Amino acid sequence: MKRKLSCLVLLLLTVGCSSTAESVPGHPCELAAHCVYDVADGESNCQTGYTWEDPSDVNNYNCVAMSDACVPQTCVALSANCGTLPDGCAGELYCGDCATGETCGAGGPNLCGEGQCTPTTCTAEGAECGSISDGCGNTLNCGGCASGETCGGGGTPNVCASDAVQDLCGNGVLDSGEACDGSVFAEGLGVCPTGSSGTVSCGIDCQVNTAGCVAINPPAGPSELARLNGAGYLHTAVDPRDGSLVVAKRDGTLYRQGADDALAAIDNPLTAADLPSGFTFASPYAKNQDNRLVVLPDGRLAFAGLSSDYNQLVVAVEEDLGGSWDVHALSNSTEDYFSVDLEMATNGDLFMMVGQTASMEDGAPSAQRDVYLFERPYNGTEWSAASLDFSATNKLNEGCTTVSESSVDIRYSANMAVDTAGNPAVMYLECNTYYQAKFIYKTASGWNREDFEFSVGVELQYTGPNIQYDASSNSFVTLIPLSGGGFVRLDKDMSNPSLEMTETEMEDDSNVYNEIWEVFSFAVMPDGSYLVGGTDLYGKEVYLAHWTSDWEDVDSELVMEYDSGCYGVTCLFLTGLYDLKVSAGGQVYGWLKHHDDDDFYVITLTP
Repeated sequence: MKRKLSCLVLLLLTVGCSSTAESVPGHPCELAAHCVYDVADGESNCQTGYTWEDPSDVNNYNCVAMSDACVPQTCVALSANCGTLPDGCAGELYCGDCATGETCGAGGPNLCGEGQCTPTTCTAEGAECGSISDGCGNTLNCGGCASGETCGGGGTPNVCASDAVQDLCGNGVLDSGEACDGSVFAEGLGVCPTGSSGTVSCGIDCQVNTAGCVAINPPAGPSELARLNGAGYLHTAVDPRDGSLVVAKRDGTLYRQGADDALAAIDNPLTAADLPSGFTFASPYAKNQDNRLVVLPDGRLAFAGLSSDYNQLVVAVEEDLGGSWDVHALSNSTEDYFSVDLEMATNGDLFMMVGQTASMEDGAPSAQRDVYLFERPYNGTEWSAASLDFSATNKLNEGCTTVSESSVDIRYSANMAVDTAGNPAVMYLECNTYYQAKFIYKTASGWNREDFEFSVGVELQYTGPNIQYDASSNSFVTLIPLSGGGFVRLDKDMSNPSLEMTETEMEDDSNVYNEIWEVFSFAVMPDGSYLVGGTDLYGKEVYLAHWTSDWEDVDSELVMEYDSGCYGVTCLFLTGLYDLKVSAGGQVYGWLKHHDDDDFYVITLTP
């Protein structure tokens, strides 16, 4: 960041503005620490490795070493949601206003709540100098220090200390009144506070700065966003432009969330004129973890589906926002389609995984035979088969020729995710060898495959895997239900892909607490924590569980409960929590269906 002193200010130092680039004697930058003044353009900047001492003060030309630069606090780090309070760097934070009927500070310092707030005082807080929050949304000025003293110089915020004491801060040793010094922290202060994650730093006042910590709070809710009758099935997607929700019914009828949060029909549905002759949409097989709706970076929509006779597949992409649909169709006369998973890279490139089976008689696959990958660039118009660098015996579509003899056969067995670099990855469970998985992924060097054998063996459930990319840890995380409840988790660290996947069985205490018997949906929150939606043993209760990034249990919420005598897998299709999606701001969406009627409930959760 450069600073330029205007001609008007220079009038205080010189007679006027010269037309030549002469040095201005006594320019503030030339008199300040580590500041470099450019005579030619009249601009100033800090030396390499230094930054402005106070970025908010345009008249302060002093520079400090990067490691000593003050990092302002944030509202999240200070657990504040209203009013103003000091940012720890001589500035102020504005953390918003409270809703009607609430008072700032009634729920705690700078927290909204019902009732009144009694402001604190400098004396009550032991503050001798500087600024503090009164807890009710305002900032208190507690005065300055005497000559030879610095506010907070002894390591205690808002307390005056002799400059001789201040000199001890920065010596790398914990002296009296210091919470940290350089890389040394007092016991228990080198990590983020309970309920948050991230990185702490040591400030220039030798006090811990938690601005790098982000609160991890279970999402509140859920609340009903919309109720769509007779939808047949729903698919959801988040608009990357504003975090709003888009919903598609099975038949291609589309809805978009408005500014009032209500869903309104989009006047651009897929119609018979857009589709192959006689094409009608089939209901997705509920055990798959398919994603079939995507919102491109410019707001255009992409939607995929199967025909009711299962021998056709279409994927439609809007040519322009709200304009004509570009429809790509696949057909097969020897095998049925039973799965299509549509995913998008952050740059808008599309990837489509297609699963085929010998027969979809009675609406369920007899056995998964082949899996294929297709891709389409963001601004492209053509779909092409992905080139997989495997031999004929180790290719992606190596799969089931017979159904597993196990009573728990893994036939519903592939799911895809894409990392931020645009590299797809597929988790593929072999139904011949139901205790084995193939993880097939792409890196800058090409396609790779890793075979994995589960220690849990026949405990695997018959619902397919759900794989998600976790950008916070640069890893792919896969959840697979266990027949006895809970799930097994596979982690693949893409920062070091040469390391093997790790397996963790999530059951016992965590399962008892969270009541999740079968996993139906899984999402990664922006802070790296995880949401898992599923049902209890009898399919009568739907739960949403929230884990932190290290998978320590945080919270479980009963979403909906039924008491109609419906038990077993016939209820699971009807009551599972499906298609969890999360916006960049942490807003959560999903849907479920009441088995006693034909209503589909779209729900939302606010962090």
